Amino acid sequence: MPALKIRSWAACGRIEKDRLYVEYLWVDSRFRGQGIGSNLLQAVESAARDGGCVESQIETLSRKTARIYLARGYRVTHHLCNYIPGLTLTVMTKELGESHIVECSAFLPLGGR
Repeated sequence: MPALKIRSWAACGRIEKDRLYVEYLWVDSRFRGQGIGSNLLQAVESAARDGGCVESQIETLSRKTARIYLARGYRVTHHLCNYIPGLTLTVMTKELGESHIVECSAFLPLGGR
């Protein structure tokens, strides 16, 4: 039987239209602080940019993780309080290229009377 290889870091995401959604980026605690996560994020963003993406989006429940993404050029677009009881979901985006995205300043009500 071949030896099992255990990965100590991983990243995955999906692309919809021209936006990258980073769904998972993880580095084992033994390897944190060595730039591995930053390199993973840059590689995913670069591949998405090469594929025509103009924006990346990341969601996190961790304030510490949100600060890491802020330092890498992401900005907070939403906070969803009590997304999971006791936890706030932070949604963050970063422009990867020339964007055609328009900021929405109008509230669009959902549902009717």
